[in-house]
Amino acid sequence: MVDYLYQVRKNNKYEPEMYKIEHIDEVLNLMSAMTSDNRFEEVIEEVHEKEAKYMCEVIDIMLNKGWQEAIDSGMQQGMQKGLEEGMQKGLEEGIQKGAEIEKKNIAETMKKKGFDIGLIMEITGLSKDKILAL
Repeated sequence: MVDYLYQVRKNNKYEPEMYKIEHIDEVLNLMSAMTSDNRFEEVIEEVHEKEAKYMCEVIDIMLNKGWQEAIDSGMQQGMQKGLEEGMQKGLEEGIQKGAEIEKKNIAETMKKKGFDIGLIMEITGLSKDKILAL
């Protein structure tokens, strides 16, 4: 950070160098305190696991964590929406099949009682072939 401020003050621009971070925990805790952003602290353990030594590696870890969280959230939302749509479609199909079964049951009862095929067709909406097949 000191190098950044020095270069900007002296040259009005910053040309970063790959400086190894000696005290990574402290740097990340400082960044968290300065920005009120706890994501710096949240990656400390992973930074140690991956043995990150440069800030660009830390930033890559943070970006990957953010992308993974976004992917996971999107997957969860997609699965929830798919489940809701699937349940709705299943319910609609179940109601439709139930109505068809009921029509056939009514037609079969009417046929057994000797009702006219034309009247059964009119009441149930079934075709003559379906009624005769019962």
